[in-house]
Amino acid sequence: MNEDKLLNAFSKAIETEFDVYNITILKNNIKLMGNDITQTDHERYLSLTQTAVFRHPENSRFVSRIYSGNDVYIIILDSKHRKSFDGLETRYIIAEMKKLAKRLGEIIK
Repeated sequence: MNEDKLLNAFSKAIETEFDVYNITILKNNIKLMGNDITQTDHERYLSLTQTAVFRHPENSRFVSRIYSGNDVYIIILDSKHRKSFDGLETRYIIAEMKKLAKRLGEIIK
């Protein structure tokens, strides 16, 4: 499976299982899928030391990074609900991201 198919499968699985309406994935500062983000948000997400959830009155955003070889992927999940990405849900999503990172590493080899 190539990178594009792997990311699309991951995206569909996350959207199906969790309350997510948009997934944005950037690889080494290049948008692979999803919505555009501002330069300010991009810099903020690169500076995060760990996965973060940003809650707003009307929505929430889950942001994480995964590494595969020399590549850095920023994965942004958007939900229209403020209470999305609670503790247990976040653990499941992080587990799926770890699987994705492993699979991306396998296709690079």
